[in-house]
Amino acid sequence: MDRRRHPPGLTFADWHAADGWALRRYDWAPDTAVAQRGVLLFLGGRGDFAEKYLEAMAHWRARGWHVAGIDWRGQGGSGRLLADPLVNHLPALDPLLDDLAAFAAALAPRVAVAHSMGAHLLLRWLAERGGALDAAALSSPML
Repeated sequence: MDRRRHPPGLTFADWHAADGWALRRYDWAPDTAVAQRGVLLFLGGRGDFAEKYLEAMAHWRARGWHVAGIDWRGQGGSGRLLADPLVNHLPALDPLLDDLAAFAAALAPRVAVAHSMGAHLLLRWLAERGGALDAAALSSPML
């Protein structure tokens, strides 16, 4: 996989949180020749962006999952929090948890794969917000 190019079929669009904040959403539907398994919510960690995980997303997509997720506030292709685009200061994780809850409600994922801060937020969404999934795979949850 050429990490310098977006693979065919991977799309990006703006998704707006309840407060109007613009986040970059990504979707990568599986090939029609593969048995469709549903939506897989893919969540990166602090300072991450979708392109960092192209190989991992391709793995799940090849197995029939529609991979979808967002770049967190202030990260990747999402809107910045401060005037300096190289600084990502966030005084609390609650806005990110709100974003996850709203995005997951609109997406209705069956499963999730999450890393680090994304795994932390996923666990909080499940425990504190009544999130529901068939399964989740967490890598290095930031606990």
